[in-house]
Amino acid sequence: MKKKVLYVGLDVHKKTIDVAIAPGRSNGKVRSYGKIDSTIDALNKLIKKLEDGDKQLRFVYEAGPCGYQIYRHLDAKGIECSVVAPSLIPRRSGDRIKTDRRDAINLVRLFRAGNPKQLMAYLGLIPSEHSSGKSVRRGPITKTGNSHVRRALIEAAWTYKMQARVSTILVKRQQGLPKSVCDISWKAQTRLCARYRQLMARGKTKQTVVTAIARELSAFICAIDKEVQFAEQ
Repeated sequence: MKKKVLYVGLDVHKKTIDVAIAPGRSNGKVRSYGKIDSTIDALNKLIKKLEDGDKQLRFVYEAGPCGYQIYRHLDAKGIECSVVAPSLIPRRSGDRIKTDRRDAINLVRLFRAGNPKQLMAYLGLIPSEHSSGKSVRRGPITKTGNSHVRRALIEAAWTYKMQARVSTILVKRQQGLPKSVCDISWKAQTRLCARYRQLMARGKTKQTVVTAIARELSAFICAIDKEVQFAEQ
């Protein structure tokens, strides 16, 4: 029996952690769980309560002064955890109310949604922007967030200079995967291979083209992640 996914958002401070939870299904209610002490012991007690034998937990929290202690602890226990940059968590225009409880709820809601644009921003694959009045100038990519994942995506993007095809190696790699995931993979291949040729034909530099392909590739990865989550529920 497959475990149900439960998303857990943490607003971490030196002495306390505000916790919000959201079921895997997109229409499930996002709610505040409460406040716990900012200790590993309290975190372990939280994990034990939330797992309840049939839950697969996925944690997320903003990078801050508490560092990566929580991430390392959860990773050692085999629990998925993402650490995001605070500057990349979107805020509604005019929303000036900021509380720890609301931060935790907002964080877990966005994490569950798996918005491709937010993923691109987190990976630093979106262009930097310099605005003055009505003038908007876009520069190089921001290179914020996870540099290791960004580097892997850019390396993978170079393969799309070839023609789209399902090689023998790819067939073996896809054995046992859901058809829906393989369909997304093929759609990514056909789209990105064509996109590579189009951008090169426009006279773009190879590095610019590869970066653009890596950005779009992250959106397909996001789509596959959603598909897998749906299958697990």
